[in-house]
Amino acid sequence: MLGEAAKSVADRLSEPVVLEAWAVAYDIHVWGFHEAKYGIGRVMVSLKYVEQLLVLTRRVLGRVK
Repeated sequence: MLGEAAKSVADRLSEPVVLEAWAVAYDIHVWGFHEAKYGIGRVMVSLKYVEQLLVLTRRVLGRVK
């Protein structure tokens, strides 16, 4: 259900970073948390997607006012 929401938001905003960030977050959640296969180094590599999503969110919220 959350994956579908990410796809919907990415489509509405025409911003593939939403879907990319979701895919990375899901990967970290499953393999880093549940399966405990990722160390901190593997998670740190993915932070750029979080940063991109924060920038996009700030930009979109700035338009909503």
